[in-house]
Amino acid sequence: MKNTTRRAVMFGVSTLIVTPAFAFEQTRADVEDDFKRQFKHMDFGMRGPGNPLPADIEVANLIVSGDYLPHDDPFEIMKKLSELGTPENLRKFKSTTGQPFNQRWPNAANPLLIRFFQDIGYANPPYRGDCTPWCAATIAWCLHRAGYKIPADPASSQAFKSYGNEVTTPEHGDLCVFGDIGDPAHGHIGFFNGMASTAVVNVLGGNQGGSLPTKCAAGYPQSKIASVAIPLNLAKDRKVGYHYLIKYVRPVHA
Repeated sequence: MKNTTRRAVMFGVSTLIVTPAFAFEQTRADVEDDFKRQFKHMDFGMRGPGNPLPADIEVANLIVSGDYLPHDDPFEIMKKLSELGTPENLRKFKSTTGQPFNQRWPNAANPLLIRFFQDIGYANPPYRGDCTPWCAATIAWCLHRAGYKIPADPASSQAFKSYGNEVTTPEHGDLCVFGDIGDPAHGHIGFFNGMASTAVVNVLGGNQGGSLPTKCAAGYPQSKIASVAIPLNLAKDRKVGYHYLIKYVRPVHA
């Protein structure tokens, strides 16, 4: 989700986990070697979070390569990601920052979020660390892990407007594609998770909720993977919200 009219421009790009596109495993030695090689001469720039510690990169890779996440259902993958903030999983997947791996971190880049971008084909997120809006990248990562097709530009929510099969009666796991009233190039995307009312849809996805500030910039709060209620706003009324539902889309297998 991003809106360049309301958010500050970010500077700098960093690589956190160096893996071939679509790879899902790294050894501890690989992680540490990649960390040392990539961060030795890094220009930290003026804005953005600091680099994660090797221990956090290792845990992020274990979340991906272990048996915690399913492989065959993108909606269930997202649900498991949303549960990384439970007390049990905070103990199981402990970070040095004390932060869960399913949200943007306030002072350091969350390596799991960077992994999403890299595994769907991006060498780096467009903005520094985990400051890039990450709703579409998270959706694409879940789809790819489960063997579904993804758009050519999977980090863009609007790339999903021409993806999959449009449906009028959505089911759990279909995609909710939203547009930005003030910027047709941007918007938001998440999985359909039922209706909160006739005019409000429950959306399960990334870069949702959160209000605590981060080092990214104003407008880039400590958002997370969660289910939130979003108005359909079919009339495109700014008093209702910045986004409006464009369509429901059913994902397609590769």
